Amino acid sequence: MTSNVLDWLARKTTSGSRSIRGDVSRLKELSVRFPPPLDQRALTALESTEETATDVERVVAFVADHYGISIAQMKRRDRIRRFLQPRQVAMYLARALTPLSYPEIGRTFGGYDHTTVLHACRRVEERRDEDWAFAHELEELKQRLG
Repeated sequence: MTSNVLDWLARKTTSGSRSIRGDVSRLKELSVRFPPPLDQRALTALESTEETATDVERVVAFVADHYGISIAQMKRRDRIRRFLQPRQVAMYLARALTPLSYPEIGRTFGGYDHTTVLHACRRVEERRDEDWAFAHELEELKQRLG
């Protein structure tokens, strides 16, 4: 590793070994996309993916607050309607407002498959097209998030 990568890693890592392992894993992924030695372009790409993840977490927190549920309830792997609809809305908004793919969004929601995210987006779109009040609510959420 070059000194700029080690400097970045030292600045970035503030907590325990899980955080370090995650950062090293992301560096390994970047080393495939960018030829060694990892340079500033790679580190910029790494930080931009972190910002996108933060954006998704912001969407999740915002939608959870809007529907009066916790983030943990939003990410639960069950089909309770009270949590299912907000989760679908959050997945839809994450797809609309971030550059993340369906699999990436699924991972941020606790390991959902890309087909689950795709299904959620389609369900929200169907309801939006049929329910004027829901369409208005979605547009308001988008504006407040964007």
